[in-house]
Amino acid sequence: MIFTYQIFFSWRANLDVENDLYLGVIERFYMQTDIGVIIFVATGYKDLILYFKKYLNNTIIYIFKAISILLLLFWQGKNFDLCNFSNTSVVTDYAKLVMDTIPHNSTIFTHGDLSATTIPYLQLCENYRPDLKIIDMELMTYNWSVPRLKNTIKSLEFPAEQWHLRDTETTFTLNRFLKVNIFEKETTPGVYVCIGAHQEEISYQKSFFLLPIGVCHQFYPKDNDISLVSYIQKYGYLYDSWPYSYDSKFVVEN
Repeated sequence: MIFTYQIFFSWRANLDVENDLYLGVIERFYMQTDIGVIIFVATGYKDLILYFKKYLNNTIIYIFKAISILLLLFWQGKNFDLCNFSNTSVVTDYAKLVMDTIPHNSTIFTHGDLSATTIPYLQLCENYRPDLKIIDMELMTYNWSVPRLKNTIKSLEFPAEQWHLRDTETTFTLNRFLKVNIFEKETTPGVYVCIGAHQEEISYQKSFFLLPIGVCHQFYPKDNDISLVSYIQKYGYLYDSWPYSYDSKFVVEN
């Protein structure tokens, strides 16, 4: 089982382990197989104890148990600092930094595990930036999602009942949504996506392009003029003020 599992995920996760981010992704694939190893070790340990009870006296058994406990404590102490992330706030810092870069009353489309979990959590559980309208792009593909969004985000207009790659009477594309809410409703603040738009949903490219705003992007109309000087003056500080370097290992730079 373990061998088959490792072969499959080694094939699917053929990533560069020299990159810390990719290394972290690959390390996750070993968690399930570690459970199998733990089960085998626990079963073997139990059989070994039963063998000792059958052929050895109790003193030897107690010594063996004491050595086992000491080994566990030794390895736990040796690797505790490596595995202790109780004081790490990089995920929370990321979400707050992202939300702080977005203008008041804007709409954020979340894409990917990191943004789709951290950003809504801060808003719903800690009431951080309640002015933002946060929408999970993937969830809009379900038929129950958009009707609920219509009831909770009344300032936005959803042109149909479900997000899809094609426009129909009951489905809408991202381009259609943006045109309705940006072109037809002039009072609608900016619409942003974090992190990156859906790779297969490229309908927005007919009328919009992605303007980088920190780690997010704004859907910017192609027909609108943009001054690169003003853009750099307005958002250039975001890249200089980012507290984590590429290889910082979650250590905040001073």
